[in-house]
Amino acid sequence: MQKNILKFIILPSILIIILSVIYYNQVQYETNVLIQDKYALVIAQDKKQLATLIEEKQENILTISLAVSKYPSIQDVLLGKNSDQLKLKEFSTLLKDTTSMKNLWFQIIAPDGTSLYRSFSNKYGDNLTKARIEIADIIDYPRVISTISVGKFSITYKSIVPVYYKSKFIGLFETIAHFNSISKKINQKGLASLLLIDKKYKKQLVYSLHKQFLDDYYIADKNPNPTLISYLQDLTPQKVLQHSSRKYILDKGNNLLISSYTINDYLDNDLGYFILFKDLDDIDINDIQQIENNVLLLFGVTLLLLYILMYYIYRKLKHTEIEKKNQELEKNIKMKNDVLEYVSLHDSLTSLPNRKLFKKKLTSLLANKTIDTEIYVMYIGIDKLKEINDAYGHNIGDKIIQSTALTLINTLQEDALVARLTADEFAVALLIKKSSCIEVITAKLLKDIQLLQEIRGKQLAITVSIGLSSVLDEAKTSSLLLRNANTAMYKAKSLNGNTYQFYTPEMTTNLLDKIKLANDLNHAIINDEFEPYFQPQIDALSNTIVGMEGLVRWIHPKLGIIYPDRFIPYAEESGLIVEIDRIMMRKSMQAVMSLKNASTLRLSLNLSAVNLESANFMKELKNTLILTNFNAKNLELEMLESQIMKDQESSIALLHELKELGISISIDDFGTGYSSLSALKKLPITKLKIDKSFVDNLPYDKDDIAIVETIIALANALKLKLIAEGVETKEQKDFLVAHKCCTIQGYYYSKPLSQKDFKEFMIKFPN
Repeated sequence: MQKNILKFIILPSILIIILSVIYYNQVQYETNVLIQDKYALVIAQDKKQLATLIEEKQENILTISLAVSKYPSIQDVLLGKNSDQLKLKEFSTLLKDTTSMKNLWFQIIAPDGTSLYRSFSNKYGDNLTKARIEIADIIDYPRVISTISVGKFSITYKSIVPVYYKSKFIGLFETIAHFNSISKKINQKGLASLLLIDKKYKKQLVYSLHKQFLDDYYIADKNPNPTLISYLQDLTPQKVLQHSSRKYILDKGNNLLISSYTINDYLDNDLGYFILFKDLDDIDINDIQQIENNVLLLFGVTLLLLYILMYYIYRKLKHTEIEKKNQELEKNIKMKNDVLEYVSLHDSLTSLPNRKLFKKKLTSLLANKTIDTEIYVMYIGIDKLKEINDAYGHNIGDKIIQSTALTLINTLQEDALVARLTADEFAVALLIKKSSCIEVITAKLLKDIQLLQEIRGKQLAITVSIGLSSVLDEAKTSSLLLRNANTAMYKAKSLNGNTYQFYTPEMTTNLLDKIKLANDLNHAIINDEFEPYFQPQIDALSNTIVGMEGLVRWIHPKLGIIYPDRFIPYAEESGLIVEIDRIMMRKSMQAVMSLKNASTLRLSLNLSAVNLESANFMKELKNTLILTNFNAKNLELEMLESQIMKDQESSIALLHELKELGISISIDDFGTGYSSLSALKKLPITKLKIDKSFVDNLPYDKDDIAIVETIIALANALKLKLIAEGVETKEQKDFLVAHKCCTIQGYYYSKPLSQKDFKEFMIKFPN
């Protein structure tokens, strides 16, 4: 027996102690790695926040430059006229009093680089091209420039916009603003900082505000924190910049996390640096420490279990324990059988009944229903759970499912039957008195689920779609009740979710119609029932055709012409739009090639979002160009700005590939999306299409006039072509032409025409 104690108790215990020491040290090491990763993440977030503040102010200043540069008084100065009408100093004061733009100055520069006017000085007449390389650069190649630079006083933003008069470059308009307000904003967000200007600018800063330098680095903050200056002086700026550029400096003695953010000038050289100081107490590492505690606790439990196991083995050697062991085995078998039965009837994530158990209990409810009660079935689907899983991970999605299940249980009455049917779908069976109001119950359920906003610190808008059915719908079985409620739920989802719908027989009819539409669309593709129609695009000045937009029409053998609004949404949903677009592209190119003077016409075709994401799109396009012998330079693809901005990186790559083929890119329905000016500059587009919604009320609606004028000014600034769609009246056409948008498309000239009718139309409008 003593040998057994040595073999099964003492020796394993010594080994476990050795392993415990090794394991504890490893846990400490991994914990330190996690904490370092957390610090790196916090620093990255702070830098991103700082970069966003800089970019936002840069865009605001550029927007002001673009707007003010259009004033006639600016053009007058550049054309040599009197500058008495300039109110730029008053405008600076107005901005300072009414907006966050507290310090803005303006300068007007002649085409040779001579300063004609400064709002911040009476000095003018000096040439800026030698002192400022960006001025010389923009004069040689006029374009919009927004940069950061160091002058004689401090670091500033500069936005420079070329000014044109009758399409002729006549000079530059510049807006200058203080940069160090960024320091104030970042400090307001709880991050201490110092703004340093690179030492190479020390001699240049002859009029600096407070002459405060640190190792030849100028401190640009208006009221710098003396404690931070003293700390940085001991540490030296050079040491901070060398170490924090790689990652960060961890100063546990002062409880600080130190990093830097580099500001670049016009030539992408180092101009200045934000030295960022983060209090370690502000960084929450409780989750990491909790993980460490949990791991150690788990290891402790594991050790305990090992000791129990060793003791069990030791006891097992005793003959008297054999019978007891057999009894334990029988008990375990019974327990496992109970667990297996439970698992087969319940959802593992929420512990709710699954579909099998729900239908079984619902059948029992139907059988025992009394005359004074009603049975309602709710089919509940979480809206856009897949998008949440893709964006935040399935762990967050699981938490949403669990929270939704808990809300269903807490909100509904105690005898409600709640089940989870699929990944994002639940079912509820309610046995209620006829006097109760199911709408009130459902509305409260929608509201309570919406309150599930915070999941693991993430603010998420959680909504559901609910379909309801009852025995009043002639549904007598559990399967039919579920099916009807499911149909009603999809109707609620089609209404953008966060609502409920009662089942009606028409829903089943609509579903069958949708299935029939899918079948008809497949037959239409096989039977080649899609034809291109063409709407002319007219140069209103020369009254000639310059191109046409190809529009799809479904020539149904029984129903005649079917317009796109009836079938395109489903075609995009089902993916059939890819094949329809391929057919339209081929037929449209063939039709244009059959026209006289086809080489002078530009064909515009719409590109759906599905095709934009298709891996085979470019291959299909190139094959079609070869098959039809169509010149890519005469092809223009129209895309919605919303679908381009959805995934900028991949969209920009595709647009550049199209541009290399010679294909033009037009943004359709421009102004209805959400593209920013900075994003628009990155896109290799050639044309903007003014949306019909902005043209309809021209020239009478002030808002539409302002929007259209802004779009035209933006296109001119970015050197983009323009076309207006939906033009139906002479007044609309005259307004657009007067504002230099001369390419017109709309019923004023012609509705979309078949290939035959378009050939006849060309006789009236030769290209």
